[in-house]
Amino acid sequence: MRQRLLYALAAAPGIALFFGAALLGAWADDHRHIWLSRACIMGVSVGLVVVGGSILLAITPRAWRRFVFPRWPEGQDGLFDRRMKLPDDWRR
Repeated sequence: MRQRLLYALAAAPGIALFFGAALLGAWADDHRHIWLSRACIMGVSVGLVVVGGSILLAITPRAWRRFVFPRWPEGQDGLFDRRMKLPDDWRR
């Protein structure tokens, strides 16, 4: 329950971005600022993606999330902690 609430709260910045970009885009259309209006269209679409993704993660069952986002065998940070040995002739 708490995890779903956190996902829903994560949608709040997306909602703010969506409505802020929509209001600014409406103002830009009225004052004929074409470049700002087009940038606001991008802001609205990014806001929708953030809101949609957060709400989708909030309503999907935990079993589905485990299937879509499986844990790495080494843990969450295993990809970044992995050390690679360079070949002996790497300075050529």
